[in-house]
Amino acid sequence: MNPLRTLLAVALVAVPLAACSGDDGATTTSPAPSTTLDPTTTAESGDFVFGSGALPDGFPEDFPVANGATIDSTLVNTVTGFTEVAFIVPADVNVTALFFEQNLQARGYEYDATRPEEARWSFTFAKDGLEGTIDVAAASAGVSRATVTIPELR
Repeated sequence: MNPLRTLLAVALVAVPLAACSGDDGATTTSPAPSTTLDPTTTAESGDFVFGSGALPDGFPEDFPVANGATIDSTLVNTVTGFTEVAFIVPADVNVTALFFEQNLQARGYEYDATRPEEARWSFTFAKDGLEGTIDVAAASAGVSRATVTIPELR
């Protein structure tokens, strides 16, 4: 593929992930109602609350969520605080990983990223005592699934 076509293809894929927030000019997005699926559902089973379409209570307000991402599923253990949120992102794995690299740092999170497989990235992150992981994997052509796990969200 010629370099100009490659550049245009990357730009077209990256555009849905770009949004401005704050005064620092960093490319970031915030969890907001626009990132929810319709309808929102929840179900409780013992100590667990399952859901989709909305961020669970207590999820960090400053955690980066890509524009156009939808919340596929959520799981919260109400006793331990274990929380998992799966986002479907309309971008390939590498663009989604780049989004997290840029936006975790811009929001003050410390992170480490590894690429264990061609179509997968893994992150660990921490900020103000909050720790967790992000697993970014291909969902389909040009679409990725980013699963955020926070072992003890209180």
